[in-house]
Amino acid sequence: MTVDAARTWKPMNAPKGPGATGRPSFGHEVLVAGACHSGTCTQTTSRDPGATWSAETLSAQPVDAQRAAVSANDAADEFAVAPVVPHAAGAMREPVAVTVMTSDGTTRASAVSPASDVLTWVGSSILGIGGSANTTLASTVDGGRTWQVMTTPAGAPPAGQVSEADARYGDPVLVTATEALLPVIRGEAGGRTTLMMLRTRDGKSFEVAGTTTVSADVPLGTVPIAALKGSDVVIVVPGRAEAYQLTGGSISTLGPDSAPVGLESMTFADDLHGLAVTSSGACATDKSDCVTATELKLTDDGGRTWRTSPPPA
Repeated sequence: MTVDAARTWKPMNAPKGPGATGRPSFGHEVLVAGACHSGTCTQTTSRDPGATWSAETLSAQPVDAQRAAVSANDAADEFAVAPVVPHAAGAMREPVAVTVMTSDGTTRASAVSPASDVLTWVGSSILGIGGSANTTLASTVDGGRTWQVMTTPAGAPPAGQVSEADARYGDPVLVTATEALLPVIRGEAGGRTTLMMLRTRDGKSFEVAGTTTVSADVPLGTVPIAALKGSDVVIVVPGRAEAYQLTGGSISTLGPDSAPVGLESMTFADDLHGLAVTSSGACATDKSDCVTATELKLTDDGGRTWRTSPPPA
């Protein structure tokens, strides 16, 4: 584990068992991983952090899933967990249940959500993102008992168009426990693409925090990636060579080649120092003979340039 953008590292025990493979969710005091194995989904929690783990099996019905979305609400000692079911590219998934439970395994609510591939607690609400290419945004304001598809400024049809916009939502960026910024890219008339940041302070209403136009060569299905950097937000649109930064109410570019190629995730320790994980792959003959390489990238100029970092010893 690193807390200073890979300048120093300390050992962390990996969770064992069915819950060992899952995208971790960082609460203020806890680490939570969610995973599914042989049809059963499990949440694995650490409070020390990463030294010891405890696992709880969800009470939901078994599903055909390999991982789970998970989000922690430290204020109420509860978690939201949902299985992420694989689907064919461009196809719609069947909605699944999101389970809200306490750290001792007590289920508080379990209800089907229209979108649950990514879960984020914002105050007392939970946001869910999913659908084909992350085009659906859902929210619950009653602790997970009911879910509704949300309408945002990014989902409104562009001026002069009748059809709905193609809005694709990236993972929310938590500014505080009660405020989140949501990166969105949206197709416009004439083949243009708009990059937009939305702000919510309650998980049910949204306002535009900044917007800019991206050139037309953004592939369908592209989802933006964003990370908090001090009081600013850095946004990467995969396939674009330059990264963007939200400062105040405006979005500007960080400069040429400021977006790491093959970006999977990124985080910043302060205004200058950041860490990114990238991946690249190639298949020698067919899809059964493929190699994927993962690299750590570091920046010490706020994301304007990145260099490869050796893995921690």
